[in-house]
Amino acid sequence: LDVDELHAPPLIQWRAMGVGAAAGAFDEAYLDFRGSWGRLFLGAEDGVDGLIVPDANGIQVGTWGTDGNGAIRADNSIATVGATTSLAYYHDPIHYSGDSNKIGYLTPSFSGFQAGVSFAPDPQDTARSNFADGGNAATHGLNNVELAAAYNGDFSGVGIGIGGSYGFADGNQGGTQSSANGVEDVSAWRVGASISVAGFSFAADYLDNGDSLCSNAVGSQCDAGDGWSVGAAYSFGPGAISASWQTSDETNTAGTDIEVDVFHAGLNYQVAEGLSARINGY
Repeated sequence: LDVDELHAPPLIQWRAMGVGAAAGAFDEAYLDFRGSWGRLFLGAEDGVDGLIVPDANGIQVGTWGTDGNGAIRADNSIATVGATTSLAYYHDPIHYSGDSNKIGYLTPSFSGFQAGVSFAPDPQDTARSNFADGGNAATHGLNNVELAAAYNGDFSGVGIGIGGSYGFADGNQGGTQSSANGVEDVSAWRVGASISVAGFSFAADYLDNGDSLCSNAVGSQCDAGDGWSVGAAYSFGPGAISASWQTSDETNTAGTDIEVDVFHAGLNYQVAEGLSARINGY
């Protein structure tokens, strides 16, 4: 390892998370080391699934589909029907640990191929109360490991991306997750692909949570659910528009099937230098 290749500026991304207790919370703060050997990060950063696996949210404008600043409003509505919001709204597999404290590594790109691994001991561990977290043990498990790989290439002006991730975590450890019967360990995966040409972009992904964190009590009919998303976007000079559709299906312990569809459309427009506007709808 060539020490001269190490670069470790403490990167801090700030974003207002809402009102009340969430107002002014830091979204991400982490140490980032990069060199010809790859990238190593420590702190509140996305896991490798969110960093390199393509999905429909990745090409959305406005507030970035269901992964953006307007997300909490629809999130609360979906929770009232009993759906798991990480699946039904944010469209993340259970192993996705968000911005919780973690350590992760990404390889350099080898002819377009890249892989990575990240480890979050506790998705709710954020060190300070004014940092956002990635959920909690009851929704993501403990000792959370994400493995991901992706390929990105350009062929005569046509950009292609494809990737996938697999994650696993302990189910029966601490917090509200412990019970007399216990729950299943986390085992989930996602695959995604994208294509871009002449200002147009298209992306889709599919995820499956299996029986992750489902009760293993006799008679439980739980299925942690699966889902897919598709999206498109177009950039035109000072502006960009996009639309997406995602759907999910899960079954609770009592055997009730819960299906959720979410539609999103967004617009970005640069009014003048240094001034831009955006709008989105769900």
